[in-house]
Amino acid sequence: MASTIYSLRNTGVSYGKKRALVDVNLTFEQGRFYGIIGPNGSGKTTLINVLMGCNQQATVDGDVQFNGKSIASYKKNILARQLAIVPQEITLGFEFTVYEVVLMGRNPYIPRFASPTADDHRIVEQNLKLLDLWQYRNQPASHLSGGEKQRVLIARALTQKTAVLLLDEATSSLDIHHAISVMALLQQIVQRHGITVIASIHDLNLAGAFCTDLIALKSGQVHAAGAASSILTDDFVSLIFNVNAQVRSNNNQGVQVHFKYHDNTILRL
Repeated sequence: MASTIYSLRNTGVSYGKKRALVDVNLTFEQGRFYGIIGPNGSGKTTLINVLMGCNQQATVDGDVQFNGKSIASYKKNILARQLAIVPQEITLGFEFTVYEVVLMGRNPYIPRFASPTADDHRIVEQNLKLLDLWQYRNQPASHLSGGEKQRVLIARALTQKTAVLLLDEATSSLDIHHAISVMALLQQIVQRHGITVIASIHDLNLAGAFCTDLIALKSGQVHAAGAASSILTDDFVSLIFNVNAQVRSNNNQGVQVHFKYHDNTILRL
């Protein structure tokens, strides 16, 4: 039986007078691939930050537990061995090479003033090749395209070797080939190694094809949570995203959403 990784009870988040999340009650189980979906401003990034335990500029109420303990009680160096994050904003300062940035994922395991081990370097090489980045390893990371930088951050997160991987719109800058490849890789990691992946995703077809579970947010509240095949329906897409679509289920390719781009009945702003 899968164990509970996260438990959120009556959790709310405020930035000053603005409520970003309201009365969220959720559990996340080990070895699942969760997709967080919803329109812009629905609270997806805020929820990822709550799960990461980093909301210094926000007021968080309610109870957020990670592995049975309040996430606020963990020291940062302990969390860094349990949680890895791929942020939405790509910031790669200084002239670190791609290899050096990915190697930073090993920092939680390398004692102060010590050098990376051969095993650390093996893990970095493995993930650079997995993310199709080996050929760029000696280039400054800041010189790469937005999509290439995003893959560097994903490789760095995988290099942390954590039990939970959090991604905030981590495929938004990727081309179709690399977006599908990254999602397939994450799905494979979940299935083979029992990692828990929690990703905010704009693309409903990527979410429906690869995620086991979906959490739908709207106006800071959980509108629905459950298996992807039960969440994504025609009525759901219309209600949450204000567009018309036909949703079809395929055993081999998950749930597919077909938008009516030129349908006269499409909902207007």
